[in-house]
Amino acid sequence: MPYRRPRSDCKAEQDNYLLLQEHENLRAAVERIASFSPHVLLVERGVARLAQELLLAKGIVLVLNVKLRTLERLARCTGVQVEPLSSRSRPVTPNVSPGGGEHACNC
Repeated sequence: MPYRRPRSDCKAEQDNYLLLQEHENLRAAVERIASFSPHVLLVERGVARLAQELLLAKGIVLVLNVKLRTLERLARCTGVQVEPLSSRSRPVTPNVSPGGGEHACNC
């Protein structure tokens, strides 16, 4: 979702607007991930607190700070695909090939 600048001059209102927009983006990302019905989500780095709570509410177990090499090995052994996740990348789809940035393994 592209950044939309609010028309208000009040800094607090702008901050609130950006925070709400970020929460909407996180909710949308969690919905995209949940659409694949994973039981476990392994990620290379950290995950925002709100996203952790939303994933937990959907019954998805989250494993943080898994090395990329370990993700790749798990993907090979289990037949799942490592997906690049980034705020700048396109939405997560089953056919995205691994690239730079943060990665996740939907198991």
